[in-house]
Amino acid sequence: MFLSPLRSFFWFLAAVSSFSVVVDDLLGADAAQTFDEADIWVEEIIRWVRRSGGAVSEKTEIRLPDDAAKESKLRGVYATEALEEGDIVCKIPWELIVHEPKNPAICPTTFRIYDAMRDARNPYGRFLKTQPERYLPGFWSDEGSILLREMLGGDLPPLQFDDLLNKYWVNGCSRLPRGMEIFNEDRTLTLHSLMLVLSRGDDDLMVPVYDMFNHRNGKWYNTEHVIREGKDFSIITNRKVEAGEQLYASYNQCNACQNRIDNFGTPEMFQNYGFVEPMPQRWFIEKVRVKFDIDEKEDGTGLKLTFKIPISKRGMLYFQKELHRLKNFEKRYRNNSKIASMVPKNELSALWQYHDAVITAFELAYRTGEGQTTNYVWKLGDDWWKTKSRHLDGTKEKPSSWDDEDEGIEL
Repeated sequence: MFLSPLRSFFWFLAAVSSFSVVVDDLLGADAAQTFDEADIWVEEIIRWVRRSGGAVSEKTEIRLPDDAAKESKLRGVYATEALEEGDIVCKIPWELIVHEPKNPAICPTTFRIYDAMRDARNPYGRFLKTQPERYLPGFWSDEGSILLREMLGGDLPPLQFDDLLNKYWVNGCSRLPRGMEIFNEDRTLTLHSLMLVLSRGDDDLMVPVYDMFNHRNGKWYNTEHVIREGKDFSIITNRKVEAGEQLYASYNQCNACQNRIDNFGTPEMFQNYGFVEPMPQRWFIEKVRVKFDIDEKEDGTGLKLTFKIPISKRGMLYFQKELHRLKNFEKRYRNNSKIASMVPKNELSALWQYHDAVITAFELAYRTGEGQTTNYVWKLGDDWWKTKSRHLDGTKEKPSSWDDEDEGIEL
């Protein structure tokens, strides 16, 4: 059964008609087009880019991973032949990028994406209509949202997962005349457009093909941006890529990611993109000044953890408390048939993926930190989380990445 706050919440929903209920109803429909149609539109996008003077490498293909179920719809970009460092994977002409040149911001781009998805002749818009709906936690159903809030408690990030909808719709796009115009015309498509821009866009730019690159850091990260504003938006390889490899972007360490490298990790990925990132992962807990990375061991025997800031006793107590709380949450809800009948399947799946990732990370952090505690982190200033980077000398300036960071602060 639900805990008391959950029961109260559902009773409240039955009694009160609120904006959140409206959003819940609006976003409940399935994507307008089928999975097979998405494949058709991917191919048409590639032809469209090439006809428009752009490029998509003939040595690549966009497809599902070999072992993926069709329901996942998680396509990626794969090398069909070896690519050398610096090879162009795609070059998108600026005129194909969806944005508002006179007013570069999320809302104007959302309005343009809405128009593109209503235009039967626009291959990018038709492809976007095939994409899953409401996969960002901030756009989940009311039932899924309150269950996630229960799981996060008061101390586990991302605590403000519902801020995206409030910030960009309730307090943003809905206050613009064009926003209310399209909302009244097609409410479901309007909110779907906003979610796509927030999760697939490069800030206010929606870039065809580029938004099909999946995220992964570490040795897997093998591309980088080359942006010539007003001309084109390109992705090139940053190392040699073998045939069969997936081409990955990075959503927090890319050369155009600005200040995300230090404090944007696995919880923020879940909030802003709706997935649990594969290894390596970064965990950043502001409240208890914890920052650590997890990666697979090179010999494939398990996981290794590196504290980027020395762990404190307060951090260790935090791990203990959260692990205890999360395991109790799992006992109550994991095999609860009532929960399964009320919370959409995709939301429940994502919630448990994140839950399990937290358990794995915190158990490893606790084992690694035993006997290693120090109060050093509490002597640092407000920017305690900034780790020093080794800057490479030479004529070509390279972006900072996790691999360039010191292994930790020396005491």
